[in-house]
Amino acid sequence: MVFGALDLLAGLTRQVREALGKRAPRATSPSSKAPVVAEAALREADHLLLLATSKPQDGLFSRLFNRPVSRAITRRLLRHAWIQPLHATAGTALLASLMLAVMLTSPVNGAVFGALLFQAASIFDGVDGEIARATFRTSPAGARLDSLIDAATNLAFVAGLSINLWLRGDASAAYAGLAGLVLLLAGLSQIGRRAQKQGEPINFEAVKIHLRRNPKRRWLVDLVIWLTMRDFIAFAAALLAVLGKVIWVPFIFLSVAICWFVAITVLLARSAIRTSGAAS
Repeated sequence: MVFGALDLLAGLTRQVREALGKRAPRATSPSSKAPVVAEAALREADHLLLLATSKPQDGLFSRLFNRPVSRAITRRLLRHAWIQPLHATAGTALLASLMLAVMLTSPVNGAVFGALLFQAASIFDGVDGEIARATFRTSPAGARLDSLIDAATNLAFVAGLSINLWLRGDASAAYAGLAGLVLLLAGLSQIGRRAQKQGEPINFEAVKIHLRRNPKRRWLVDLVIWLTMRDFIAFAAALLAVLGKVIWVPFIFLSVAICWFVAITVLLARSAIRTSGAAS
């Protein structure tokens, strides 16, 4: 029975390796002893299963740093059978709430600790999806809730940081953050109205997918997308906060928000023209 289970596990491991392709780690050479083989096979299957829970649309920094950390957290949480994806989603919401509370109640050091908590929330945000995919519990409702928590966390960080800088007397940085927040909300509103009009769920990845359709200068498009994704912005904000340059964050965010809003407006306008032309 043990060797039959090992054969089944080896077959499933091969399938996961084929699906991962180049992302799969080098296979380990098995020993001749059955208990050692079983333990090594289980370790390899565990590693491959968690590696397969990452998403193709992950940003560059998420692949290099966030995912290894979140997978380590997921591996430990999965040892407890009662843990569900919703618990991890609640953990992200708790980190976001602490982030906002710190920035609003501590004008002196709130921006630094808030940026660090924003980075922590960005890392922990991957845990619920990893648990869901590893235990085959993915659902549209869970994905919508996760997207809602993500958007609320992003908005709470920008709003909380702007208020914190205002309380510290940095009015120009606060205005820059609020202007970026307005542009972010305006862009999200455009995407939401378009999705509602077409009867589709709100999909924030649509702009990235559209930009990547053109093979020309694909590397440049990928670089711009990676630099404007939440995982990199959270890391950059935490790094600048630790270096004492947190006042730069709102201005950087405003620049990113302007580019993002213009890109969404242009792409949705072009898509509407193509749709109306096809309909006529």
